[in-house]
Amino acid sequence: MNSDDNLKKEMHFDLYGRYKLIHRIISENNTNENQKVLDVGGRGNILKKFFKDNSNYSIYYLDPLVDTNDENYIEGDGCNIPLEDNSFDWVVSTDVFEHIIPEKRTQFLKENLRVAKKGMILAAPFYSKEVEIAEKDANQFHKNLFNEDHIFLKEHISNGLPHENSVIDFISNQGLEHVKYNNNSMKVWPFLLGLQSIRDFYKSRDIDFDEQFHKFNHFYNEFVFQNDFHQNSYRKIYFIKKDSTLKNIVLNEESIPDLLLFRIYKEFFRFVDHTILSQYESNQLNRNNLNEYSNQLESLKQLIEQKDYLLNKESGEIIGKEKELDNLKNIIEQKDTLLNKGVGEVEALKNIIEQKDTLLNKGVGEVEALKNIIEQKDTLLNKGVGEVETLKNIIEQKDKNLNKQIGEINHLSDELEIHKKIIEQKDKLINRQVGDLSELSRLRKDVHLMGTSKFWKLRTYYLKVKFAIFTPHKFLAKYLGRVKKKLNQ
Repeated sequence: MNSDDNLKKEMHFDLYGRYKLIHRIISENNTNENQKVLDVGGRGNILKKFFKDNSNYSIYYLDPLVDTNDENYIEGDGCNIPLEDNSFDWVVSTDVFEHIIPEKRTQFLKENLRVAKKGMILAAPFYSKEVEIAEKDANQFHKNLFNEDHIFLKEHISNGLPHENSVIDFISNQGLEHVKYNNNSMKVWPFLLGLQSIRDFYKSRDIDFDEQFHKFNHFYNEFVFQNDFHQNSYRKIYFIKKDSTLKNIVLNEESIPDLLLFRIYKEFFRFVDHTILSQYESNQLNRNNLNEYSNQLESLKQLIEQKDYLLNKESGEIIGKEKELDNLKNIIEQKDTLLNKGVGEVEALKNIIEQKDTLLNKGVGEVEALKNIIEQKDTLLNKGVGEVETLKNIIEQKDKNLNKQIGEINHLSDELEIHKKIIEQKDKLINRQVGDLSELSRLRKDVHLMGTSKFWKLRTYYLKVKFAIFTPHKFLAKYLGRVKKKLNQ
């Protein structure tokens, strides 16, 4: 038998479950490196038993009231942990939070989170009306047996169970991710705790039922635990991640199957019947203790009557469920037939789809080829557009030059018209001057003709005499000039 089988026998249902879940969370995030784990309030270092076969983990526990020489024990208060920040990879606590007085619960969370480097795990019962009633009933049953309150439930009732919203708000304010898991169904937790009280009662009187108790523990931890994670549970386990890469574990969160629930009740009553019958058969009941045992038996009788009622109710529900199961089987068979038919149709559709995929792939190839052709044409078109733009610019430039030349031609034409008019005017003047010259030539001829006549000769002498008489100095100068000219010759 391996170590886990031993733990399933030795630990009662609600102790094994919560530690096994913590073990799973940590081990499934194993990095093959040495990791330190601190169990706050983990008196006896129970968690270490789950890591017994793995040397990668060093498990320590912190508690203020333990007298021990255990080297893994750290003395201290969970609300003021005497350790450095991030000094442990994991910090866990199980069924401690509800024992902290309400005023210090936030401080407890802060301290646990401060010391944790990778992750923090908080396991505890939280308030609901159903849990509150179940704890009071379980405490009363214990009180009927021992004439005193249950040591832990009494503190739960006096402190008041914590509310989940306070924990969720705290995690949110820290900006961290978290996952919540559930454990110990409210359908079975109350009377299984009663079973533990019965065992403790007989043990306090040196009556040993450990073998039967271990058998029940093994049954529950082996077969029920793996189906005991429904949200309607007694205990909640918060996995708070300081390292966001940490992985979640996968659990079956469906309710405990009805047939398994029926077997739990059956094993419970088998244990109760065995303890009572064993007492009568061994004659360990004497008259002095008869009244005490009668009271205890009356309490057990009331519990059994309640459980009988529940058992009958569950049995009726199971029969109903079995009928529903048969109906579901018929429906499933019909659906299987339809499914098989559908599978054939799916295969036919699959072939059609494959054919269409082939055509589509072919079409995709043709589209790609057309796309390449279009891209080439786009390139040529873009090149042609560029050339057109260049020609357009050249034409625009030539248009500007042509318009300029047309303007100059128009200007020259205007000037030509002006010159033409000037020439016409000059032609008129020239024609007029030619006429004048003709008239002058005629006059010269007349003068010449006149000069040959005696009249003009006499007039010439008259003028010369007049010139000599009235301007003698000019006449002498002219006459002397001629004489001088002749002498020089």
